[in-house]
Amino acid sequence: MKTTPKTQQELVRQILEVAHKPLQSADDYFEARSMLNAYLAGMYGTESDAVCRLRELRQLHLAFQIIRRQLAPQGAELCKFCMGMLDIEIDMVNRQLGKPGQEASCPKPDASPGPLLAWKGSVSQLLEMVCALFSTGLITQKDGSTLNFIQTIKAFEAFFGIKIQEPYKRRGILFERKRNVTAFLDYLKRAYQQSVKASVG
Repeated sequence: MKTTPKTQQELVRQILEVAHKPLQSADDYFEARSMLNAYLAGMYGTESDAVCRLRELRQLHLAFQIIRRQLAPQGAELCKFCMGMLDIEIDMVNRQLGKPGQEASCPKPDASPGPLLAWKGSVSQLLEMVCALFSTGLITQKDGSTLNFIQTIKAFEAFFGIKIQEPYKRRGILFERKRNVTAFLDYLKRAYQQSVKASVG
């Protein structure tokens, strides 16, 4: 894989190298997704202002929208794929911003003697579950306001007394899996189905 793009220009240039290929395969889409996820992981590596991140995401979206018009059909489809990924990130940052004019800050944890429960699974398994729950929007703050991704992570860290290092990078790695994309969620589904069968048996 190419070096991680540090700027918008480097990212667009690397994506264009893939988009200009005469024939494209699923691997090309995975390569483009990996480059975009690597760039986003770097952008989210710090607690920067959500408005600044939203601006950068929208600028990237606009760049791909303009470039798409200048490419052959296959390259244009790859740009459309990247725009779809950016739409997901834009939606997540919009959730982070919450109410207009409200600063997106992490909630202060309540004073407590320590973690409520212990997590016996792997960090990757926990993160897979957290990502799924976060995407539903079903977990909010006590007042009903939305939680951003980092806030959700911190809540589970406090609940289980663990630390998830580099959550954006780890999430990118999860999203890049080509096999067993939802391995732990599938495991939970099987466990639930077995529980149902046992109760009616």
